[in-house]
Amino acid sequence: MKLHGEWLLQYGISVLLYCMLGMFRSAEAGREIDSNIYCGACRALINEVEYAISQEDPRQMITVGSFRIDPNGKQKHTKIPYAGSEAHLTEVVESVCEKMTDYAEKLNPETQEKSYVRYNSRNGEDIELEHVSINSSTGKILQVACENILEEHEEDLVRSFKEGSEDVETRFCSSVTKLCESPSSERDEL
Repeated sequence: MKLHGEWLLQYGISVLLYCMLGMFRSAEAGREIDSNIYCGACRALINEVEYAISQEDPRQMITVGSFRIDPNGKQKHTKIPYAGSEAHLTEVVESVCEKMTDYAEKLNPETQEKSYVRYNSRNGEDIELEHVSINSSTGKILQVACENILEEHEEDLVRSFKEGSEDVETRFCSSVTKLCESPSSERDEL
């Protein structure tokens, strides 16, 4: 009986280790999928914010300044363009992730790399849909990834746009969040 009990114990431990190894491999594969999705969501996020900024009237100004009063009894206020201001970016960020449902998965037939492209036109422009797989779950997954990115990095995103760096996508998605390894080759397709 003792021999049978030891065998069962060893068998149980072996099965447990095998299951744990399988879960570890699944987690590793899931990270690869997640990294691709999160990188794609980050790039789409930047694309949507840049588009929102471009749609604002560049002549629209807002007054910013301090509530503090200087020694002369006056407050310091200045006028800045609304487009790209912290107030505008905060407003855009509130609803930007909803736009992820306009994105679909694109498979590069040569490299088999996946990227995410807009399949729903913003203003009637033609969109290239070759090698694009439109699936409602893709947009929902990107939306959740976008919300997670903003939950953790909203201040960094606003700062990246306010600093006016030349390539916000590379700065934010690669350098700040480290969600993407290198600049997107699919950038023009967004």
